[in-house]
Amino acid sequence: MVAEAAVDVVPLEHANAVELASTLRELLDASQRAIRWRGCALPLPGQENAVDRGSWGPTCPELQVVAIPRTNSLLLTVESETDRMRMRELIARLDEDAGRPR
Repeated sequence: MVAEAAVDVVPLEHANAVELASTLRELLDASQRAIRWRGCALPLPGQENAVDRGSWGPTCPELQVVAIPRTNSLLLTVESETDRMRMRELIARLDEDAGRPR
């Protein structure tokens, strides 16, 4: 079953949308390269040399971050509710006022 991607607009209060989107994309790219997002898109046993990725394991969930500079917001596209909540939590943490003590 293929999940339908949900799109959220996440307004930012302190962070710059363009810079945060870039940081999040770098994080997602590094994460996917390092662990292939919870084992997705890895070849099934015996299919390691397959050119057709359809013979590989489950595909990576769709997750995209795009900056909307005009409104200083992020456009977040995710397939799972769990990933949506995790990304919104991370964005909220990165959007904190840098001058505020923790």
